[in-house]
Amino acid sequence: MNFYKRLSQHYLFKNASITATLSAAGAVSGLILDASIVSIFGVGYQTDAFFTALTLPLLLSSVFSIQCPKILIPVFSE
Repeated sequence: MNFYKRLSQHYLFKNASITATLSAAGAVSGLILDASIVSIFGVGYQTDAFFTALTLPLLLSSVFSIQCPKILIPVFSE
């Protein structure tokens, strides 16, 4: 029994580490993307308009990518 407990803790730590690493990599890549857009277009009203126009599609895609599996998995499992 102790073996299975240690084994499950190992997998939990491993999976949590992978998730944290990928989450940090996503945040860093987003920062690099924003910095590259600003370096190409500069700071001004055009860049502000671009980021403003990009806000709604990114918000909707993140909401749907998080909520859709929570809704669709129980529906399809029945």
